[in-house]
Amino acid sequence: MEEEGELCFPQMPNRSCRLPRVEPSESLVYSLILGSLSVLVTVLNLLVILSICCFRQLQTSTNQILLSLACSDFLLGLVVIPVSFWTWGRCWTWGEYACTSYYFFIASLQIATLYTVVLISVDRYVAVMDPMRYRTRMSTCNVRISIGATWCYAVLFCFITMNGMFAPDKPVRCLGECTITVLVEGDLILGLMLPLLIIIGLYARILSVVVAKIQTAQLNCTSHVSDKMKVKQMFELKAAKNLGIVVAVHLLCLIPYYSTSYSTGGAIDTGGNVSFYISGFLLFLNSLINPIIYVLIYPKFRKAFKIIITLKILCSGPVLQ
Repeated sequence: MEEEGELCFPQMPNRSCRLPRVEPSESLVYSLILGSLSVLVTVLNLLVILSICCFRQLQTSTNQILLSLACSDFLLGLVVIPVSFWTWGRCWTWGEYACTSYYFFIASLQIATLYTVVLISVDRYVAVMDPMRYRTRMSTCNVRISIGATWCYAVLFCFITMNGMFAPDKPVRCLGECTITVLVEGDLILGLMLPLLIIIGLYARILSVVVAKIQTAQLNCTSHVSDKMKVKQMFELKAAKNLGIVVAVHLLCLIPYYSTSYSTGGAIDTGGNVSFYISGFLLFLNSLINPIIYVLIYPKFRKAFKIIITLKILCSGPVLQ
């Protein structure tokens, strides 16, 4: 991509940004990729949402958290990716308020998603460390309150860290750009490092405890009770591992975006910055990977998807055989 092209607003040459110059072949490839990604992310996450909402067998506490994650990914596919697709190689012509609202929406989804991943880690931690009181501590009511608090925190956090984003006198380098500036220190500590440390700490503790339980059970393998406990502990390890895959993939896709943002001092824009588009693409890709992971590792989700896609849900009702 070349640095400069035509003026975004030829009638105001002294204030206008220049249109990023994009090769036709590059534009076509990017359009096809983002267009396909938007459709797939929206449809697959809608299937996850419908599966959990329609099938009682999937309405567990853990899946309530996955439902929140799917809603975030669904909104990203429905709103964020199409806007990113539209602004690729174009000037921002929708005004400053739309620009800041767009990035506020993205940031809110991002923070809500990351802290939802924290809830997944907490859910697994309680299941392993305090299984006798798991149903009480991670009841549907408690989980829904936690999810609501997570989304409220995300909105409040973005209001605080996005420095004067709705101020009428916000500095603009030129007309046709869409740029915001975040409080780098606050975003780094509370928006990335804190949840990251919580997730890593909880999963490290989970794995150490589960492995220790399995080793203890193996020492008493002749006991019927020990065999039963061993099966249960293997199930706990598998459940933790499956959700650990979701967590790990999310973090691998998220960290490059944060790194790109911090490398520019907290300035985020929709201009021809290739690094932002690449790191943003990884975020979009994660929203596509999540429902695929559910299908690969959870048989009930596979059955639910099949029933919904084949429209059998209209005939047999919301029951998984």
